[in-house]
Amino acid sequence: MSTKDLTANDTFKVHNFEQGTVIVENKYSVATGKMMPKISVQILDAYRYQREWTLKFRYEPGNTKRCYWESHAYKHPGQRHIEELSPAVAKRLWDRFIGMVEEYPTLLFNDADERRARHEGFVHFHDALLCGTTPSCTLL
Repeated sequence: MSTKDLTANDTFKVHNFEQGTVIVENKYSVATGKMMPKISVQILDAYRYQREWTLKFRYEPGNTKRCYWESHAYKHPGQRHIEELSPAVAKRLWDRFIGMVEEYPTLLFNDADERRARHEGFVHFHDALLCGTTPSCTLL
């Protein structure tokens, strides 16, 4: 079986918002022999700071047998919070986040107006992560 056959099930979907992007991908990892799902979010907030959040299934460098879920939040300049999640929490968070992006995108990613700052819902979620809060569906 060739690598091309193995990567035939890879998926990639992009959701674009005003000065923000959500990328959902599921790629086959030759190193682990598993699918490695990942959500990547990049936005510019109301103050034009870059904010990023990634929820991904990954393996420990140098040990492809140990796979785990990771939440990685970053805000320019230099604020970062990385946390390992249980599979159950990651699955619920994945489903809830994707559901909100597809069904109710303006709850997280809104255009700026006189009542709300740009991407207000995501910014509140992101700020909580940077303060060390464990990612969860309740937080969303």
